[in-house]
Amino acid sequence: MSRIEVLALMSLESEDARTLRAQVASDAFLAERYHFTFSEPAGAAQAAAQAEVIVCGGLPEELLAAAPKLKWIAYWSAGLDGKIPPELRARPIRVTNASGVHGPNIAEHVLAWMLMFTRGMHIHLRAQWDGKWGHGSDRRTGLADELAGQTLGIVGLGRIGEALAIRARAMEMRVLGVKRDPNAHYDTRVLLDAVYGLEGLPRLLSESDHVCVALPATPETQHLFDREMLAHMKHGAFLYNVGRG
Repeated sequence: MSRIEVLALMSLESEDARTLRAQVASDAFLAERYHFTFSEPAGAAQAAAQAEVIVCGGLPEELLAAAPKLKWIAYWSAGLDGKIPPELRARPIRVTNASGVHGPNIAEHVLAWMLMFTRGMHIHLRAQWDGKWGHGSDRRTGLADELAGQTLGIVGLGRIGEALAIRARAMEMRVLGVKRDPNAHYDTRVLLDAVYGLEGLPRLLSESDHVCVALPATPETQHLFDREMLAHMKHGAFLYNVGRG
């Protein structure tokens, strides 16, 4: 049985390539069924001509045109904004993304921001660099507060939102959420103190000390956070946007 040709648009020496190669080598099914070629986009035309699968973060149109056997594009990014040109729509090619794969990573990044501001680390580090010593009077000037007992509002309860909720609950925070369908879950083990539909966003903003926006880019979410919506936020609250721009 001939193996399926896969073109991975990454340098053979990159960390991503090493991880992928190790994963394939450790899986007998993948190693037997798929042959992987690694190449930077600029030198990938020859490999693209034989590829049935392309793994990439973005696919230049000239490579798409050079890949007549292509059946599947596997993007390693979650968002596909601007990555589906008309030429691709006109061909029977399967397109997948990596939605959800970055959930834990981004959730921990948001948690790091929350800890930084709550503990006043952004102030302390600047003072350390400047060789100064002092005590602040509130969160914005260096007072070390605690996340426990504060309220986190998560706008968009997808994989990122649920991963953040798990971590915030572990910090003994009160966690609220806004979701298009409050009854839908990826992980039923994720427990929040309250989940609202989009109409409940003003209420969530008014109660939250920290607000994380993890929404997809849709006509419904475009310009959702305007001056009027932001006016519902508590004085001194923090807003973190990890959504689609």
